[in-house]
Amino acid sequence: MMPRLALLPVIGFAIGFGFAPSEACAQVAEQTRETTSGQRRALELFDEGAEAFAEDRFFDAITLFLEGDGIAPSPAFAYNIALAYRQVGDWARTLRWSRAYLRRAEGHEEPVREMKALVVEAEKKVAATGLQQVTILSDPAGATVGIDGTPAGVTPWTGELEPGSHRVELRLPGYGTTRGDIELTLEHASERKFRLRPSPAAPSTKATDAPAGDDESPAVFISSLVLMGVGLGGMGAGLGLELKRRQVEEDALSAPTQLQARDALQVHDDYRLGSRIGLGAGAALLAVGSTMLIVDLAAAGGEASADAPRAGVWCDTNGCRGSLRLSF
Repeated sequence: MMPRLALLPVIGFAIGFGFAPSEACAQVAEQTRETTSGQRRALELFDEGAEAFAEDRFFDAITLFLEGDGIAPSPAFAYNIALAYRQVGDWARTLRWSRAYLRRAEGHEEPVREMKALVVEAEKKVAATGLQQVTILSDPAGATVGIDGTPAGVTPWTGELEPGSHRVELRLPGYGTTRGDIELTLEHASERKFRLRPSPAAPSTKATDAPAGDDESPAVFISSLVLMGVGLGGMGAGLGLELKRRQVEEDALSAPTQLQARDALQVHDDYRLGSRIGLGAGAALLAVGSTMLIVDLAAAGGEASADAPRAGVWCDTNGCRGSLRLSF
């Protein structure tokens, strides 16, 4: 069984000294004065976590160590987080943090041997659940991870999967999508690092600025297409009303009574008015939209300038307005 007091000597190398707490105390005070406020807070959290660990308040110790590691990641924090999780029986996180320690540690032979033994123990405990742990790393870090088509997290990512082959996909803005396969056994945790390749530079496009004073007009491509669509819709509605008008006109002529003929003629007049409005307004909107589209396509063919043809349409609470400017 790993002795709990193994937590305490690690305080020394948490800040770069040896393993003798008595020699480190004076040096800790001196270095603290030279560190940033964030580093000082990390040291405070380390001390508070060590105290909580010594008092068997392991969950408190985990919280304090995790917070400190978030400020100043170090082998010492990973080491003690792994020990604390072991004490509460969370073997997946014990394995995660003991493996994290081995990635971080350099030149500390005794703790490395101790953590390797803990990794072996935790691997067996995790394997008993039918799963095993895998860590996905990327260079650079921060890539989103997909496992077998399912979003998993962000690198560096660690999780438990069923043994076997798994498809990994990494995405990071500015880099091409990276894919690869991992083979995970039940007996041992696995680690895979992917090097991301920058995406090819997108072809540069020269931005064109609108002439001064025309900022209120939106891009005409959208406006013209909307107008043309509305115009076609209006003409379609007008044609539909015209067909109904003719049918009603026939009904009025063949009505058996004068009263029925009069009612049919009233409906006929309503359809005629609606048909004329629909056809007239639709044709006008279609003509305006077509003109705007032609003008804008001509302007888009070259570099925008103060003399380029421009057209636009916009609406407010007072109604809709349009503008058309040509250069001769």
